[in-house]
Formats: sequence, C-alpha cells, structure tokens
Amino acid sequence: MVDKSAEQCYACHAQSAPLEKLNRRDRARDFHDKQGEHLLGVMRPIDNAPECSRSACHVHDAGQRVLGVIDADLSLAPVDQQIAQNQATLKWFLLGAMIFGSVTAVLFMWLVVYRPVKELIDGTHRVAGGDLEYRLPVRSDDELGDLSRSFNRMTAEVAGFNRMTAEVAGVQSKIEEEVRRKTAELERVHKTLLRSEKMASIGKLAATVAHEINNPLFGILTYARLVLRELLKHNLPARDEMAEQLQTIERESKRCGELVKNLLTFSRQAPSHREPNDLNVVVHRAVLLVKHKLEMQNIELTESLAEGLPQVDCDANQIQQVILVLMVNASEAMPKGGKLLVATEFDDAAEQGAVRVKDSGSGIPEDVLPRIFDPFFTTKEDQNRTGLGLAVAHSIVEQHAGEISVRSTPGEGTEFRVALPATAAVTSGAGK
Repeated sequence: MVDKSAEQCYACHAQSAPLEKLNRRDRARDFHDKQGEHLLGVMRPIDNAPECSRSACHVHDAGQRVLGVIDADLSLAPVDQQIAQNQATLKWFLLGAMIFGSVTAVLFMWLVVYRPVKELIDGTHRVAGGDLEYRLPVRSDDELGDLSRSFNRMTAEVAGFNRMTAEVAGVQSKIEEEVRRKTAELERVHKTLLRSEKMASIGKLAATVAHEINNPLFGILTYARLVLRELLKHNLPARDEMAEQLQTIERESKRCGELVKNLLTFSRQAPSHREPNDLNVVVHRAVLLVKHKLEMQNIELTESLAEGLPQVDCDANQIQQVILVLMVNASEAMPKGGKLLVATEFDDAAEQGAVRVKDSGSGIPEDVLPRIFDPFFTTKEDQNRTGLGLAVAHSIVEQHAGEISVRSTPGEGTEFRVALPATAAVTSGAGK
C-alpha cells in the first residue's frame, strides 16, 4: 500500500485531484534525510500500458493511467565534496587573479603613469636648479611621450637661449671692460696733457722769471757785499746794526738766487737717454747714497729687491734721482725715526718694472694728496724748500712713459710707486 502523503508523492498529490503527468524537472528533488545526508531523489512513473491491462500478471483496470512510481534516492555527498573542492579552488584562483591583477595594475600604473610623471617632476627640478643638459627618456608615443619630447625641446631651447645670452653677456662685458679701459686711458692721457701744458707754462714762466730776477739779484748781492766790506773798514755809529742788516740782505739774496737756480733747473730739464737697465742696480745705488743719512736719523731701512726682474727702458741717472727724492721725502716725514721699505717688483699684466718706497711716517692729508706733484707746492715749514722735488720726479717718470702713484693714510704712512716699461731682457739676480 503506497502512502500518498509521503514526501515523494507530494508533487502529484498536493491537490485534491492528483496530477496525471509530472514534468521531468519536477520529478527530481534535492533533500536531506533524517541522518542529514544530502540526497537526490528521482521519480519515474509507471504508466499503465495497454499490454499491461490485458496481461495475466496484472489486475489493474484499463482506465487507470499510472500504475505506480519508481523512486530512487542517490547520495550527493561525492558531488558536494567535489563542489566544495571546486569552490575552494575557485576562491584561491580568484584571490590569485585579484593579486595578479592588482600587481599588474600597479606595475602598469608605475611604468606608464607614475615613472614618466616622476621623471618629469625630477626633470623640472633639475632644470630649475640650472642643469639645462638634462633630458627626459622618451619611452612611449602616447601623451606622456609627447610631453617628454616637448620638455626636452623646451630645455634645449632654454639652454640655447642661455648660451646665447652668456655669449652676449661675455661680449658685452668685454666691450664694457674695453670702454672702461679706454676711458681710463683717455682720462690719464687727458690729465697728462693738461699737466704737460701746465708744466710747460710753468716752465716758461719760471725761465722768464728766473732770467728777469737773476740779474737784479746778482746786483743786489754784489752791492750788499761791497757796502758791508766798506762799512767794516770804518768805525761808524750803528755799524754793527747796519752790518747785520746787510748780512740779512746778502743771506736772503743767496736764498733767492738758489730759488732762481732751481727754477732754471726745472725749466731746462735735460732730455733723457733711455736704454735697458737693471732696475735693482739703479735702486741699490740710490739706497747707498742715503743709507748713512737714514742711519743717523734712526730709520730702519729694508731693501727688498725681486730676483729675475726684466730690465726697464730708462735713463739710470734720472730714475736714480727720482728714487732719491722719494727716499729723502720719506726720511723727512719721520724726524723721530721709523721704518722705510724700498722694494722692486714686476707687474706681469702691465709688463712694467716697479719701485715701491713706503715709510711709517705721519702720512699725507687727503685734501693735500691731489696737489703733491704740483710745482712749488710744499707742506714743509722750512723756508729753503722750493716744492719742486716731486714735480721734477713726476716729470721724469712721464718722460719715461711710466707712472708714479701715491697711497697714504694719515697716521700710518705713505707709499709711492714708480712703474716703468719693461724690456724683453731679464736680469740675473737682485742687482746688488
């Protein structure tokens, strides 16, 4: 006897009128038994065929459509196990695929986006820092590749512009330097011309004045001596007082005569006979002439003569006179003693041999410096000083196409420098 309320029969007998035909899909069912085992139930209806109703072994009515049902239960445990394995495999596969996809995406982003952008940023920093030779590597033909090519082209153009600017700046600097040099040379020549004209005018005036004064002075001096001689022969009242006055006339006339002599010397400077000379020898000879005088004045002399100096084109006697004037002036600036340096050197850039005379005296006031080479200018209180020494020295140096300059700091001393054109010959030693 079949229990029609059983789980297997529910598909057909759920309604009051049982189904005569069941779809293939509804014949199978997935369920768990009481022990929890997963099963697949498959039903197969047994149809009442005509031959079955006529057969001796069947007692069914011919109008009955279904004779029974074959219900087969199949265990799904192996299938579930296989599905679980497949799900685990799928999970690991998906995880691996996700990791691989992530790594691939990151690598792709790094290669295609991050690295080119990072190189572009680094390139901008290097170019901003002044490295205009830096170029970005071009690894693709996409937009980033176009950007790298544009960056390299821009950097090359900037580098070319900078090179052109540097060349223009260099040329401009050379032009400015040449203009400064020419301007300084013109100023020097202008000052030299003005001074030459001034000295020539003063020389002519000095010669004229000297000639005009010399004869009357000689007459005054002669008659003063004659009157003094006659006065001393007679015992006249106030003879001594008159004799003293005549001696004063004689002394002042002699001083005026000495001044006239200096004026004539200044106005009739002999032409220089220049030839190659060892500057060290010229300096050393001048030092020997004043060495004893310096020792008597308690002046410490330092003579520093450079070795291997090229010879200078000069009149040795006239340059020796210049050095003597400078050393004598230096000694007079140190009445209580001091230090005097006389040194020679060579200026490679100007191709000049030079003499430096430096003292530790009281120095020259700043307002006096521009006038020290003017004729008759002197700051010394001695009335016998004519103020022609430095003027004559300046004139001699100019005749030699040289330069004479002075630097002085009040209270620290004064330094004169005489530079003369050098020749190709080189001296053998220090010149002593």
